[in-house]
Amino acid sequence: MKEIARLAFAAAMFLGTCQDLSATPVARPTYLGLHLGQSQAEVKYLLGYPPNVIDSEASKDAFGGYLVYQTDGRDPINKMPAGKSINDFLKWSYSKPGGRIDLAFSRDRDLEEITCYSNEFRMCPPLYGVSVGQSEASVLAELGEPSSSHLDGVAKVLNYVSFGLTLTLTQGRVYMITLRR
Repeated sequence: MKEIARLAFAAAMFLGTCQDLSATPVARPTYLGLHLGQSQAEVKYLLGYPPNVIDSEASKDAFGGYLVYQTDGRDPINKMPAGKSINDFLKWSYSKPGGRIDLAFSRDRDLEEITCYSNEFRMCPPLYGVSVGQSEASVLAELGEPSSSHLDGVAKVLNYVSFGLTLTLTQGRVYMITLRR
């Protein structure tokens, strides 16, 4: 009887292990080599220290924008406040030739938004078949009608909620791609 109980236990353990091994991993959306949900530490490892951080919690500047601090301390006017580190900010910015990458983190310091701005095709890789410079008509043919859209000054914003994708266009062409949770 003990032998049957041992075999039943071993079979249950084996089946439980097989079930765990066959579980399908959940794919995390990826863009620019980053995964939504990554920690600030993982992002620092992949991209290095951000040259700029954005203080989205402070009062806005005279032009209605958020305060942007340089992290290297070389600019006395735009340096981070004393006692602050990059980890104290939920928005980081990496300037690149021809564009910029902005990252937004949750209060838990997990990556929740990746934005690529560019006036050059090669700066922002395609996402869901859409590239910087692509026409609005081409985007609509590729992805269909957006979940929502609106005009914002000289820009048109197309939201594709099911993809976690926001495209920003000007003069009928994509110039900004955002992936978010």
